[in-house]
Amino acid sequence: YGCEWSDETELKDYFHHYGYDGEDFISLDMKTVRWITSVQQADTIKQKWDDNSKDLHYLKWYFTKECIDTLKKYLNFASSVLKRI
Repeated sequence: YGCEWSDETELKDYFHHYGYDGEDFISLDMKTVRWITSVQQADTIKQKWDDNSKDLHYLKWYFTKECIDTLKKYLNFASSVLKRI
């Protein structure tokens, strides 16, 4: 999972994926805030996770706010450290 941000374009992207045995298993679609399965075996988990609206709202907040804010802080810190070198 994680997030990406471009300081030039302000474009943001978020991702949250799970895999099993080297294969994609389930991922969160941030546009619909619903889980998408890659294999039939994940259908039961998808239903359970989609029904948990509290966790879905938290994940949406985390990726669109907290993850981006933290990323910007780390990039700012890294930039200031590199300028001293």
